[in-house]
Amino acid sequence: MDYKTIENSTAYKLDKNCCTVVASSIAFDVPFEEMQTYFFKHGRKRNRGYWMRKIIKEIAKDYGYKITTFLKEKKYNTKGSYFINTETNEKSLNNCFLTVNNCSSYLGKGTYILGVSRHVLTLKNGIVEDWTKGRKHRINKIYKVEKIGKKVKSLTFADEFKNRKSFF
Repeated sequence: MDYKTIENSTAYKLDKNCCTVVASSIAFDVPFEEMQTYFFKHGRKRNRGYWMRKIIKEIAKDYGYKITTFLKEKKYNTKGSYFINTETNEKSLNNCFLTVNNCSSYLGKGTYILGVSRHVLTLKNGIVEDWTKGRKHRINKIYKVEKIGKKVKSLTFADEFKNRKSFF
């Protein structure tokens, strides 16, 4: 899934303010229409934005991913800032001004959902998948998206019994 494919789809053209849906679709490698339906089921209204922090952990759990969150912290009395891993409280990316334009050189390979003021986008394997590509919007939140395995539906006893082959 990439931004150009989504941008040309009819579902995208009929829905505005859907950056969270687009970013999720690309990051979690799910078709846009399926992710749009997922958001509608969780309370998003058509042509209305939706807060990524409300739903990102739930999407990750449902599609078999792990999310690591980094928040921007300003260093006072100095120039620059750093990001804090919310799980381990470790500091990283010291003294860097992360923008959409330079984020691939700092973050590199992997999949990230990046938050700027009132917008989210995806960085996938060093390529920005969004209309903000090449712009200098400052990044203030980073979600690292990692696949942990394929989600498999567990079978009930009746389902297992139906799947058995007869030995007679």
